[in-house]
Amino acid sequence: MLENNSGSKWEIGETLKAIRLSSGMKQTEVYSNVMSRAHLQRIEKNVQTPTYPLLLNVIQKFSMDVDEFEYIRNDYSRSETQTLFHKFRSIKTTLNTDAMRNLIQEVDDYLLKNKSAFIQNLHYILNGYLILQETSNIDMARKYFDPVWENIQKKETWYYNDIILMSNIFYMFEDESLQFILDELYKYFELYAGFADIDRISRITKFNYCTLLRLQNRYFETESILNELLASAKNAREGTLILDIKFALNQIYWLKGFKDESDLEVAGIISSMEFIGDLKVSEDMKKDWEQFKVNQSISLH
Repeated sequence: MLENNSGSKWEIGETLKAIRLSSGMKQTEVYSNVMSRAHLQRIEKNVQTPTYPLLLNVIQKFSMDVDEFEYIRNDYSRSETQTLFHKFRSIKTTLNTDAMRNLIQEVDDYLLKNKSAFIQNLHYILNGYLILQETSNIDMARKYFDPVWENIQKKETWYYNDIILMSNIFYMFEDESLQFILDELYKYFELYAGFADIDRISRITKFNYCTLLRLQNRYFETESILNELLASAKNAREGTLILDIKFALNQIYWLKGFKDESDLEVAGIISSMEFIGDLKVSEDMKKDWEQFKVNQSISLH
């Protein structure tokens, strides 16, 4: 393993040299047909910074991508911004209010020392989620989500981080904005198909849209979408999402009259959630299932 004893981020040139030497590669193996020997020496001594196309060319010869190169250059760690974003994405459910509070504190500390529109947007989203969980007041929560949309709406093009942020809050907006945001998300899901975890984000976004429709008692409109998502999630072996989708489908089956069968399958889904350790989600499912049956019984009278 490469060692950086300085405690600070490595220069590009010294990182290239360290990777080359640790890989047992000669200068000619990496730089032939790419640059002159004199140019190489200036770069590896940090006298000259390589152009981005040249850097990409060299990194590819190490069989790595830019993200891995930057990770090594940062002494095998994420940047502070990447760490905050990673923690945000690691909060799998908004039921985890303790994790959100802790991350809000970390984000606040970061923003006291640094200016970052992206981290500011994380701040808005986390606070909006927390208010929603604690008060169930959508209008109050929307005051935090609105600035995120206002910031991203100004952009001519959305990029990966924008897609992730908007996929997390699209369902908080009124019909006209909601449909516009969804259309944009679906457009970028196609453009970014196969990049990073975009395909998984696409599935989760479509599932969350189905959840929104279910909250409006538009259950049957979701059936074809859910079945398509179930097949996709199975191919990707996304266990938790598979269980979520099956839970939603069983609400439809229950409404179609298959009540005993649905009760039995939902009990199995909840047990599976408990088995994989998603205890908060399983408890929420129990409450949701019983409340769903009560609400539907009331509406039938």
